Order: sequence, then C-alpha cells, then structure tokens
Amino acid sequence: MSKGSRVESVCWDRDGVDAMTTSEFLVGTSTGTICKACIHDGKDRYWKEIYSMQDSAQPICGIEYELFPPSGKNVVEGTRKYFVMAATPTRYYEFIGGPTFDDLFAQYSAAPNFVELPGDLDYTELGFFRKGTGRATSFVWLTGPGIYSGSLTFGSQNAGDSVTFDYN
Repeated sequence: MSKGSRVESVCWDRDGVDAMTTSEFLVGTSTGTICKACIHDGKDRYWKEIYSMQDSAQPICGIEYELFPPSGKNVVEGTRKYFVMAATPTRYYEFIGGPTFDDLFAQYSAAPNFVELPGDLDYTELGFFRKGTGRATSFVWLTGPGIYSGSLTFGSQNAGDSVTFDYN
C-alpha cells in the first residue's frame, strides 16, 4: 500500500476462508488504489497494488466482486471471469476480466466505464445482494443525491461492457 494511504474498503472472498487464512481478496484505499491481498496463518502472505484510479484521487469507499457463471469458453478452458465494482464518493466503476485479478486490471490502462452522481458526501457505501450463497443479483450504492440501485446480469460481457441494468 502506498505510504500515507489507509484501507477504506475490503471485499472478501466468500469461499475458502477460516479464522486464520483467507483466499485472495481486494482492498480499496484512501488514495484511489485497489490492492489484492492474502492472509495465511494470521499473517500477511502478500499485499500488492494492482490498479490506480488515474482520473480520480478519491478514496475507494466500496468494492465488491462476483464470478461470472462458467459458460462457453470458461467451461472449456476452466478459466475464471470476474466482475468488480468499485465506488468512490461520486462514481462507481465496472471492471470485467480474468482469469486473475492481475489480468483483469491489466486490461484497464484507461479509466473503465463509470457512472457519476456528484454529491456532497465524503464517503459512500456499496453493497451486492444475493440469496444465500448464490451469485449476486443486485446492487445498491449510497450517494450524495440518494440511493442508486440496479440489477446485475452475467452473460457474455467483456472488458468495457456493463453488467448493470434496471438501475434507478
């Protein structure tokens, strides 16, 4: 993590965790960077900065991710494809790719798609909603102008496409 920044948000992997060990997870910082990390036996195994919001020095107040369901190319090659949503106080960004977090974020040398709702909050909240342990089907984002929510649909989207629809 960059000197002078602090952790603002964490997105844990829901699978493969116990009291002392985690799978890889994402961290949003106060300086607009996204890091990946892992904890093993209660200690940092690694911590790596993997993306920096070049057009926004705002904090990453919320970060969530979901795996696309295996289909077509993903089933044949056994690859993973992720959808990551990261929120600052005035924007949320959508990232699509894989099979690793490094590969996903490497595709985005320019700013990804985003929705902007300017407001006067210094902090926001982002949440995904799912039934039980299933795939997320909707999201909600607390913004200065109010609550922004929508549905998530996972299909054949690639980097630059959107997973969100029916938003208001």
